[in-house]
Amino acid sequence: MASDVPFFATKEGRSVGYSFAIVGAIRRVTRAPMILTGKPSRHALRFVAARLGVPMSQVGVVGDDPVVEISMARRFGAAAFGVTTGTTSASEWKRQPPGRRPHRVIGDLRQLIDLIGG
Repeated sequence: MASDVPFFATKEGRSVGYSFAIVGAIRRVTRAPMILTGKPSRHALRFVAARLGVPMSQVGVVGDDPVVEISMARRFGAAAFGVTTGTTSASEWKRQPPGRRPHRVIGDLRQLIDLIGG
């Protein structure tokens, strides 16, 4: 299965998430159970943590979408870093509800390297 989100970030802004429609159609026709493996997914985050050999609480999720990356990090105990270089501005991050608000907002990925001591 692909990501189950209605929008993707593109150079022109938000674009319709075609996989969202495809997944919805397949689920409706087949009524088959699914395992969400795209963002936001516990399965995906657990896989990354296992691959890195750390608990999910030590994984950092970086993203520009409060519904996708940030909600995934918040729901499953990872650190959430919101970036302002995509679909969400600094002021929009501040207006997010707690479950979609990142632990830290950064304007440049180099700030993340500074945060982790690289």
